[in-house]
Amino acid sequence: MSETRRRKGFSSEAVAPPLPSLEAKDLVAIQVCRLFYDEQLTKIEIGNRLGISRFRVARLLEQARESGLVQIEYRDRELLHPDLAQALSQRFGLRLCQVVRAPVASDPTGAAVSVGHVAAAVVSDLLARRDVFGLGWGRAVAAVVEHLPARNDLDIDVVQLAGGSARVAFGIDPSELAHRAAARLGGFLHALHAPAFVETREIRDALLREREIVDTVRLFDSVTLAVLGIGAPSPVGEDSPRSALSIEGVLSPVALSQLLKSGATCDLILHAFDAEGRFVGAELEDRLVAISVEQFERVPRVLAVAYGADKGRALASALRTGILTMLVTDEAAATQALAIAGPATNVRRRRLPPVLRGTPLPDVPTVVEEGDGVSP
Repeated sequence: MSETRRRKGFSSEAVAPPLPSLEAKDLVAIQVCRLFYDEQLTKIEIGNRLGISRFRVARLLEQARESGLVQIEYRDRELLHPDLAQALSQRFGLRLCQVVRAPVASDPTGAAVSVGHVAAAVVSDLLARRDVFGLGWGRAVAAVVEHLPARNDLDIDVVQLAGGSARVAFGIDPSELAHRAAARLGGFLHALHAPAFVETREIRDALLREREIVDTVRLFDSVTLAVLGIGAPSPVGEDSPRSALSIEGVLSPVALSQLLKSGATCDLILHAFDAEGRFVGAELEDRLVAISVEQFERVPRVLAVAYGADKGRALASALRTGILTMLVTDEAAATQALAIAGPATNVRRRRLPPVLRGTPLPDVPTVVEEGDGVSP
């Protein structure tokens, strides 16, 4: 080799040796991974570009992950607890579950902010044009609404799913939450100008004939995404009631006492359920102005939001109902719920609409405890 070529960097000393950790057989796999992960090409597109089948592309991607040639790192562990989320999803057949690591376990305000922030991001990602977005009430829902990003591209309907009460604290009333959500999302509001509970069925039926109320109630059957909190009914007199049903004056003391005697451990938009997830409190339904249990069960996506160890028992009950399909909660509530629920013994399927905005949806497994007489 001439002196001139050496000065220009063509000497053998200037050529770097191949990396010992990368073998020749890995070169195609590396290229496949770069095309798939970096350039976001499909397996078919990669196969066409490289002249190999999409099945070989899939094998190369799988082998690259298994061998460590490519490593996928999730950057969510500081904020989320994926192991608890996976346990809840598997135990209760949830389609989506996020468990937030609260900054301080004993700080309910911090938990509300963290859970509300994550749930709001989930809601914003799930919503699409022409969705019908139903809202419950309570502190957890208020935390979600507080963190909803401003949108003006959705053209959605926002529906209040239950009547309200003058006795509910400012900031968590369902009418106020629906108004705020519609304003944040640029949606069309469908308010429910009625009390949650009335004295008699006749009064409720008369209310449901009012035109403004009829227009809202008709949308209950069209809700595509519902967001709600999980109430934990308790006797009147607690310093901080964990359910709207326990707020003095929403129900009479006699009605609340009967509900608790029937075994009510949680409520979902004012519908009460016992520890096994069975509906109780049917005697209140004739006086309730809200989406019915039957309509509720037909909503394709039901996202529950709850936080705090004191909601663990109610969360376990709510998950056993089979109504919830998605959940955002915190580590404290998730840990308690799993401890209370115990291992699954049998699974049946909740039937959901086969198509949602053109996307096929699989059946969702719902847990049934041993001995309740329901076949899988």
